[in-house]
Amino acid sequence: MTNQEIIKKLFDEESESSIVSLFNEWCNGDDMVYSLDEDTINELFSSPWEAMRAWNYGYQYGSDDNRQDNSMGDGWFYFNGYANISTIPYLEDFINLYADEGFAEYVAEELGYNEEDPEEE
Repeated sequence: MTNQEIIKKLFDEESESSIVSLFNEWCNGDDMVYSLDEDTINELFSSPWEAMRAWNYGYQYGSDDNRQDNSMGDGWFYFNGYANISTIPYLEDFINLYADEGFAEYVAEELGYNEEDPEEE
């Protein structure tokens, strides 16, 4: 199975919340993904001003060439290199960036994707 096939299978079989939990375990603090909801924002920021600053100076993931404003409609976000919020419109695209950096191997090991499927034999 290729790394991209592993990630595709992961998204076919698991919920986004489960995928984010697995990703955050793997990344160990770097580029962690967070749910874009009121409780998470209140937990991560010490004041509304701090949250507003991080939102204002951030931009939607994947829009480097054509920067798009963050969107409240996106369900997930991470902190970019400047500690600003970058919302994630398509979680699978974001996760795929890490497929070849070891995340796909981690998924295969954790979920047993490398084991032979008895029905395929």
